[in-house]
Amino acid sequence: MKLNYRPEIDGLRAIAVISVIFYHSEFYLFQNKFLSGGFLGVDIFFVISGYLITSIILNEKKISGSFSLKNFYVRRLKRLMPALIVVCFATFIGGYFILLPSELIELSKSSIFSLFYVSNFYFYFSQFTYGTESVLLKPLLHTWSLGVEEQFYIIFPIFFLIILNNFKNKVLTLLLSFIILNLITIQFLGNLNVNSIIDENLLFYAPTKFTDFYFITSRFWELLSGSLVSYLKFNNENLFNKKNLIYNLLPYIGLTIILISLVYFQFDFYHPSFFTAVPIIGTCLIILFINEKSYIYKLLSSKFLVWIGLMSYSLYLWHYPLFAFNRYLTFEPNTFIRQLFVGILLFFIGYISYKYIEQPFRNKKNISTKSFLNLTILTISIS
Repeated sequence: MKLNYRPEIDGLRAIAVISVIFYHSEFYLFQNKFLSGGFLGVDIFFVISGYLITSIILNEKKISGSFSLKNFYVRRLKRLMPALIVVCFATFIGGYFILLPSELIELSKSSIFSLFYVSNFYFYFSQFTYGTESVLLKPLLHTWSLGVEEQFYIIFPIFFLIILNNFKNKVLTLLLSFIILNLITIQFLGNLNVNSIIDENLLFYAPTKFTDFYFITSRFWELLSGSLVSYLKFNNENLFNKKNLIYNLLPYIGLTIILISLVYFQFDFYHPSFFTAVPIIGTCLIILFINEKSYIYKLLSSKFLVWIGLMSYSLYLWHYPLFAFNRYLTFEPNTFIRQLFVGILLFFIGYISYKYIEQPFRNKKNISTKSFLNLTILTISIS
């Protein structure tokens, strides 16, 4: 039931996680924030997640004729939970020595919500506005995106199986319709609520709950875009492997518009919105049309990018707490040397996390499903 491994997907993951890391590091080059659109790396992750989850469902149904929701949810937990538990625990220990009592209590609350994959709700109702300086000191703020993904993993398989089983000939039409409807809705409702400037450098908005930055309802179309690509690829493999000039150019166009978005986009536009569709489309073009003989495939499947891509989950988990604690411990603007040290430390910890936490728990030989579930329940109960 294993999917064919696509190394270029890990290359895309590498671009996404590097972008997010640079954005949150507040690294400036020639007095300009480097990769000012780096926050869009999370949206690239969403497309990849939608693609992979849909591919897993389609592949399993093709081979066995059915799809086990139980096995799917267990695999997702084994993939995501162990490293998250360690990060939350380590962050709390670090916070005990660094944070004020009130801040430690707040960190404890965000840890609990993170472990249940609902921290996006916690940060919304706590009124932590993403992009402001204050949230740079919230060590687990980045877990909001894990909440969105896990909520998608719970909802989407059921939603997609209903479509596959009851509307087999209309899957493509329905997916595309949901994407367009969701995007138009958040754009329309968001524009109605853009009404306040909180920071002199950033334009924010007072959104409805449906369109809020943290909510899955404003991100569902991004994940569905990956699902649409997976469905097209799965059912039209030969079509998208045609060797013609237009098809060969599309992945290059996709990478170009992704890079333009990461370099030039700012957080002072309404997001997610029509603007967000630019890197989303770019990611879809690469996944759908990339040719194994092309230069872009060789670039994205290079050993260095694949190595980073494989560690991307651990790197993403650890980067925000490290940056937040670094800001607590310094009373002056970060120097290049200090940022370089934190960056090296991040990659060291990320590698250890990937090698000795992520990988062992994915292997059934190392730990049984029953033991894993019991350990997870015990850990969350203690927290």
